[in-house]
Order: sequence, then C-alpha cells, then structure tokens
Amino acid sequence: MHLLERLASILPQSYLDSIEKQAYYAHFPGYRDTTSLILVIGTLAILATAFLLPVSNAIRALVALGGFVIVAAFPYILFSLMAERRRRAIENVLPDALLLISANIESGLTVDKAFLVSARDEFGPLADDIRLTAMKMFGGMPVEEALDELAESTNSELFEETLKLLVDGISSGGEVSSLLESSANDIRTSLQLREEIATNVRMYSMFIMIAAVVGAPLLFGVSTYLTETTSQLWASADVGGVPSQGFVSLSEPEIDIEFFRQFAMAAIAITNIFAALLMSEIKRGSMKEGLKKVPLFVIVSLGIFYASLKVIVIFLG
Repeated sequence: MHLLERLASILPQSYLDSIEKQAYYAHFPGYRDTTSLILVIGTLAILATAFLLPVSNAIRALVALGGFVIVAAFPYILFSLMAERRRRAIENVLPDALLLISANIESGLTVDKAFLVSARDEFGPLADDIRLTAMKMFGGMPVEEALDELAESTNSELFEETLKLLVDGISSGGEVSSLLESSANDIRTSLQLREEIATNVRMYSMFIMIAAVVGAPLLFGVSTYLTETTSQLWASADVGGVPSQGFVSLSEPEIDIEFFRQFAMAAIAITNIFAALLMSEIKRGSMKEGLKKVPLFVIVSLGIFYASLKVIVIFLG
C-alpha cells in the first residue's frame, strides 16, 4: 500500500479533490489507494490492448489516448455512482425516519435522544448518519452544528433542505415534531410525484433506447455493406478503356472500407453513450445514473452492428 500512497501523492491535487468530494458523499474512506490501484491496472491493460491490436501505430496511439482518458475518469465515475446510490437509499427512507424522530420527540425525548433511538438498521446508510449525529450531540456539539454537518454528508438537495428547515425551526423555537411530520409528508409527496414523472416519460426513454441500440447499428450495417459492395463492383469493373464524354469521365472512387467501418463503430458508440446519459436525465434527473448503462449499450449496439453485417451477407451474398 505504500507504493499506492506514493502514486496518489504525485497525482494533480485538483483531480484528487474532485474524487475526494464524491468519495466523501459515498462514505468511502480508502479512495486514494483505490484510485491509485485503478490507474495502475487500467494503464497496464490499455498498453497491452493497444500493443496487441492489429492496426497501425496511429490508431494504437489514439486507442491508448482514449483509454487513458477513460481510466483517469473511472475513479470519479465509480465514486459518483456509489454516492448516487447512497443518495437514493437515503431519500427513499427519509420520510419514515423523520416521522419516527417526530414521534420520539412528541413522546417527550430530547432531540439528541430522539435521533439515537430512531437510528434503526432498516434505514440503511441513513441510520449510520443519524447515529453519528446523535453521538456528536451527546459529545457536546450544538444541535444546529451537528445537523449542519449531517446535511453536508450527502449530495441530496432534498435531504439538505430538510435539515436546514429543521435547524431554522430549532433556532426559532418552533415545534420540532410538527415540523418533522410536515416535512416527511412533503418529501413523500415529492418522491411519489417523481415516480409518476418517470412512469410518464418511460415511453420516450424506450424510443431513445430502440433508436440508439437497435436502429443506428442496423442503418450503419446496411451502409457498410453497400459501401463494401460498391467498392467491389468498381474494382471488378473495367473503366480504363471507356473514353471520356465531355465533362463526364468514369473513374473508380477512392473508398477506404476499413476507415468507414471504424467510423461506423465510433458513431454507434458515441450515439449510445449520449443515449444512456439522456435516458438517465429524463428518468432520474441526473446523468450520472446513466454512466453504469453506457458499457451495456455500447456492447449490445456493436454486437447488433456486426450481426447485421453477417445477416445481410448471408441473405444478399
């Protein structure tokens, strides 16, 4: 691990800060060693892949450059996905936790004791945060300060705004139990509305997925076949002895079949990357959720592209 720590120390500070922020939201303390390990393994894999590819050195350099960019971004993407999963888990159980805290306060418990009693395991990651906040309160930290730190422990705006409202209510001497109960009802209504919106836009998401994963590979497959067939026809045709007629002259077009195939693959991959991100933005309101679907979309679409070429060749010769 000493080697991983030394590698992390030479990485740009801005790069580590961006990863540290997402790792903090994900509650992943060993982010530095994990980041270094991912960079080492990813770099070795990219170099081996670029060296073994049966392509020109220029293409190998482009593959290596693109691979390095992906490997460098992978730790940030990984911790972002972990943070998003934790955020969803907290928001889903937040109304129940607030209602339980409200009931405990209404029964006569103080805020710190109500938090500690309400830290049940079924609340998942929120239970750990509530328990830690209660221990800070028991340790002498003011309630408002402990709640402010709790609000900053996740990337959920809904969670943060709820706790800020609670802090304002405590500071102004308001009735905390009623405030928590009304906040829980508002959050539950907001989550239900979010689910209804996701259901209504599901059809549009399906259309985007079909167009990107199925439609684009099929069209590029047909285009690639037509390009290859046209090139073969021109190669077999004898146009050298055909005299020119005025401004009209016949000559074989210069078509790079391999370049066209690589362009089609790149276009399919880029289309599916943005399709996955767009679907996530429509359904979840966050593009980060679509990052985990990107590899599946790209692999399936490229598989359909190659399968369509095989099928067209079988049926049309």
